[in-house]
Amino acid sequence: MKTSVAVVAVLGIFLMGVLIGVVGTHLYDSHTMPWHPGEALHTQTSTYGAPPFLQGLEKELHLSHAQIAELHKILAESRREADAIRHEVAPRVHEHLEATHQRLLRILTPEQRTHLLELHPPYWREGA
Repeated sequence: MKTSVAVVAVLGIFLMGVLIGVVGTHLYDSHTMPWHPGEALHTQTSTYGAPPFLQGLEKELHLSHAQIAELHKILAESRREADAIRHEVAPRVHEHLEATHQRLLRILTPEQRTHLLELHPPYWREGA
């Protein structure tokens, strides 16, 4: 009995770590990456107002205005493509987490299931 609770706890912690890693990476990317779509880089043609990363890159490489404009277009396109990939993969990750959660619940007694759901609600489900 204690072993199954320990296994569930370890697996739960592991799954939470994976989910936190995915969410954390997304949040980090969306708030720190210089080509975040909210920054409208495709309209910039100089370092004025550009994020520090791009300012440094433009300065160190001695980029022309034309190169800067192209750099911004490339980074904006790359960001859109990366977002599309994330949107494609996210449902599979959520399905995997849900399937694992269901497998964990099957090995528990009804009391343990209730207790686990109180401790760690499945926050990746919609409406949960």
